[in-house]
Amino acid sequence: MGLNGAPDTLLTTKTETAAIPWRPVGDPTCPDTGYGAGFAWRASDNVCYNGMAFNLTFDLSSSGVTLPNDVIIGIAYNTQSYGSSPVGSDGPYNSLNVGVPSGQTASVGSDDSSDKLFWNTSTASWYTDGGASGVGIFRQDTNWTPNGTVAFEITAASLPDVYVDSSYTLGNAGGHTFGYDAFSTIQAAMNAVAPGGTVHVNAGIYSNVSLTGSYNSNVTIQGTGNAVIDGLNLTGSSFNGLTFSGFTFTGDSSGYGNYSVTIDNIGSYANLTFSGDTFDGQSVDQRAAIFLNQGFDGFSLQNDNFKNYISANAADVYSVVFAEAQNGVGNNYTADDNNLTNSNAKNFLEAYRWQNVTYQNNSVNADLGRLLVWSDNTQSLGAVNISGNTSNLTQGTGIGIFYAPSTTATVTGNTVSGADTCLVINNVSSSSVSGNNFSCSTGNSTPQVVVTDPNQPVTVGGDSGGQAIDLSSLVNGTLPQITINTNNATVTIPAGTTVTAGGTWNGILSAPTVLNNSSVTIPTPSGTTTTVATVIEVGAGNLNLTFNKGVRILLPGQAGKLVGFVRNGDFTQISQPCTADSQAAGDALPAGGDCYISVGSDMVVWTKHFTTFVAYSQAPTPTSSNTSSSSTTSSATSGTNQASSASSGSSVLGSSTENGQALSTSAQKAAPALAIAAQPATSKIFGLAWYWWLVILLFIVAGGYLIYAFASIDGKL
Repeated sequence: MGLNGAPDTLLTTKTETAAIPWRPVGDPTCPDTGYGAGFAWRASDNVCYNGMAFNLTFDLSSSGVTLPNDVIIGIAYNTQSYGSSPVGSDGPYNSLNVGVPSGQTASVGSDDSSDKLFWNTSTASWYTDGGASGVGIFRQDTNWTPNGTVAFEITAASLPDVYVDSSYTLGNAGGHTFGYDAFSTIQAAMNAVAPGGTVHVNAGIYSNVSLTGSYNSNVTIQGTGNAVIDGLNLTGSSFNGLTFSGFTFTGDSSGYGNYSVTIDNIGSYANLTFSGDTFDGQSVDQRAAIFLNQGFDGFSLQNDNFKNYISANAADVYSVVFAEAQNGVGNNYTADDNNLTNSNAKNFLEAYRWQNVTYQNNSVNADLGRLLVWSDNTQSLGAVNISGNTSNLTQGTGIGIFYAPSTTATVTGNTVSGADTCLVINNVSSSSVSGNNFSCSTGNSTPQVVVTDPNQPVTVGGDSGGQAIDLSSLVNGTLPQITINTNNATVTIPAGTTVTAGGTWNGILSAPTVLNNSSVTIPTPSGTTTTVATVIEVGAGNLNLTFNKGVRILLPGQAGKLVGFVRNGDFTQISQPCTADSQAAGDALPAGGDCYISVGSDMVVWTKHFTTFVAYSQAPTPTSSNTSSSSTTSSATSGTNQASSASSGSSVLGSSTENGQALSTSAQKAAPALAIAAQPATSKIFGLAWYWWLVILLFIVAGGYLIYAFASIDGKL
C-alpha cells in the first residue's frame, strides 16, 4: 500500500451487469426504524427490515491471476447521481449498500484487521481522519469496530493437475506455485483440484491423512514412487468418484477399529475405488485394511495387493476388508484381480448388506481368507456373483453366502483347496454353483456345498470329480430343488422331496461319480457279450437312500442302451419303460422303483432310490465252425454294440419284456439267431459237423421219395 493507505498494485478487475431487486413495499404495521413508521417491510421471519440483502458473484477465472496470501477486494457501482458514470435515472441502486454486519467474523481465512476497511467516499468527514489522507480515493480507513469485517468469499479456480510433496514450501515447490498448484498435504491439494482432475503425490510418508471436506467429482489421487499413506480417514467427507492408485497403505486411520482406511457412518460418499494399491498389515496384531461403516453406491477394489495381516490368534481379525452397510444399503461392490498373502484373518473380503456384489479373479494364498457376502435375513442383496477366484487355504471356509432373501447367487469357475469347507450357501433364495474346482478334503463324500434352506433351489456341477452336498440340517425335513450337473450325468431332485436312509446317514450327498467299467459284474446270458458303457455312483455309496418323489438321472449319449443298478455288489436290471419323461411319471413309481426312457441321444432313468447305475448293451457272441469241440461262453468288453438276451424278463436292443410278454419286433428278429448261437457245439462225425450230416440225410430222404414217386408213375403208365 501507499503512504496514504491506498492499494498500489491492481491484480485484476471485472465488470458485471447485475440485476438489482426492489425491496418489498413498506408494511404499515412496522414500527419506526429510522425512516418513520411503516417504512420498513416485514419478512417471513416476521421481522421488519429497511433493506433486503442479496449476493452478487463475479467470475474472475478468465483473468488467470494467481492470488497472494493477502488480498484487498473492492466493489464499485453507479447510481442515479454517483459513481464513475452516474446513470441519471432513479432505481433501486440508489440505495445499494455493501453489507458490513455488526460482529461479522471470517469463517475461512482471516481478516488482517477487523477495525480497518477500504472505501472511497467524496465526503471528507466520513473518513476517520477527516479526509486528511485524501478524499474520493479508494484507501484504508480506521475505527470501524465492530463493523470492520465485510462479508465476501473467494473461491479459487480448480486445476486439472495439482502436486503434493511433504517438503514443498513457499518458493520451493519443484517448479510449481506453492498454494496454487503445489501443496505439502493431500488435504490442501484436494481443495484445489478440478472435477476429473488428478492429485499427484510424490514419494514420502503421509501420516494421519484426514479428508473430511466436500470434494469435486471423479478425482484421482495418484501416488508416485514409494508414496505411503499411514492412516486414511474419509469419515465425514463428501465425494462422488474418488480413486486412490499407486499407494502403500499402512498404519491405523484413528477411525473405527484398527484399520488403515476408515469410512464411518457420517458423510456422503459414492464411487470409491482403490486401484493398483498395496495394503500392508506389517504383521501388527489385529491390524486390518479397510472398514466401511456406511453403505453407498459404488465401491471397487482393482488389482490391489493385501499382505501381512497376521494376528497372535488366528481369526482375531475377522476381515481384511469389511464393507458394512450399517447405515442404509450399499450397492455395486466389485473386487477384481486382487491378491491376499500371509494372513490369518477369517475373511479376506466381507460384504454386509451390500447389493450386487461381484468378487472376480481374486487370489488368496493364506491360512484363512473366506470370500463372504451376507445380509440380515431381511435385506435382499440382488445379484451376487463369485467367479474365477482361486483360494489356497489351510483351514476355514473358501466361499460363504448367507441370510440373503430375494437374492440370486452365482458361484462359478472358482478353485478352492485346503480349506475345511469349500462353499457354504445358507438362506439364499436362488443359487447356481457350476464349473468350480473344489478340493477341500479327500473324496467326493466330503461336504463342499452346504445347504440349510429347504426353500433355496441349488444348482451345482461341472466340477472336477464332482462335489458333495451337505444336507445334514435337512435330513429330517424336505429338500429344496437340487440340480447336479457333471459331464457324465445330470441329477435333478424335485423340491419337497424327503429322504429315507436304510441305515445311519450323515446327510452328505455325493455327486455323480464315474466308476471303472470293470467295477461291476452283470449277469450275461450264454452266447452273448456284455458291453458296459458307463458306471455312475450317486448318493451315499452302498447306503440305500430312497425318496418319496421321483428323481431324474440323465445319462448323456446312452439312448437305446440297457440300464440297471448295483447295490452291495448285486446287479438288478431296470426293465420297466417310463410312460413319459415327466415328474408325474417319476412320482407314480412304487417305493424304491425305477423306469427308463430314451430322450434324443440320452438315456433318462426315473428312480426313487440312489445307488450305482449302469448303462450297458449285450450282443450275440460269434461262434467258430472249424474247431473239434467248443462251448458257448459269455464275456464283457468295452465296445458299444447293441445286443440282447431273449430270456423272459430281460431287455433286447433297448426294449424290455415284462413278465414273459412278447418281445419287440427287433427282439423277435434277434431271438432265432441267438437260439442257434446258444446251442452247444458237438464233435464232428467223419470230419463233418452234425448239421452237414443232417443236410445229407435230408437229400437222401428227398432222393428216395423222388425214386418212389417216379416208379409209381411209371407203373401207372
